Amino acid sequence: MLLMKPVKDPMRVYQLFLDENLPVSAGCGAFMGTDDGVECGYTLFCLDGQMTFFVIRCEGDVELEILLRGALNYGSLSGCEFADFSAIEGEMRQRILDRGYLTREPLPIEWFFENCKPCHGFGK
Repeated sequence: MLLMKPVKDPMRVYQLFLDENLPVSAGCGAFMGTDDGVECGYTLFCLDGQMTFFVIRCEGDVELEILLRGALNYGSLSGCEFADFSAIEGEMRQRILDRGYLTREPLPIEWFFENCKPCHGFGK
């Protein structure tokens, strides 16, 4: 069973940022996916008035969809109105573009949830 949730352990967040060679500061966080207790993906971000994504790691499209929607919901509940994906590059940027997450940049989070039901790429 897939489970997506914010990483509550600050040392785990710190280690994930360290593993990605990223500086960690106040407001930085991680959202982790597990499949039957085994890590299957994560995203690293900072909440600083908006949700700025630095890294998105996962294999499958279903995991990507659930991971991003969960992280965006977390950002929204934390008071962020927009999500910035500008630091995401390469294949992952193309994957999120193909799924409709870059319709607007920065992405208005509530607008996304209101207008992407169901997401046009889900299940591909």
